[in-house]
Amino acid sequence: MSKTSFPLHISVVGAGIAGLAAATLLAQDGHHVQVLDCLERLSEIGPGIQVTPNAMRILDSWGIKDIFYEEGTKIDGTQIRRYSNGNVLGKHIGSALALYYYQFVSLFFPPAHPYIDLILAL
Repeated sequence: MSKTSFPLHISVVGAGIAGLAAATLLAQDGHHVQVLDCLERLSEIGPGIQVTPNAMRILDSWGIKDIFYEEGTKIDGTQIRRYSNGNVLGKHIGSALALYYYQFVSLFFPPAHPYIDLILAL
């Protein structure tokens, strides 16, 4: 990857998969990056990460798709519901792999997990 000739000071909001990936790639390009998140620190209690098929395609191009498939739970269907009354607004039933060539994966988000280390090591 080429280094920028004009490094910027950039804040990335969110320490999820997209925020960490963006911060890593920006830093590799020579920018000064700070990651901000609503959590004071990452811990084993709290959010997980949902990785869509398009995101898996990017992780595959970086050579780290397999760790997500090994560690994550593959999701074969979803329902979107209205928060106030639980009414179903939309459904997707079937394998994302068959439709998009990559799985939809959900992962628990502990701080020292291999997928975090892999992204930060890029």
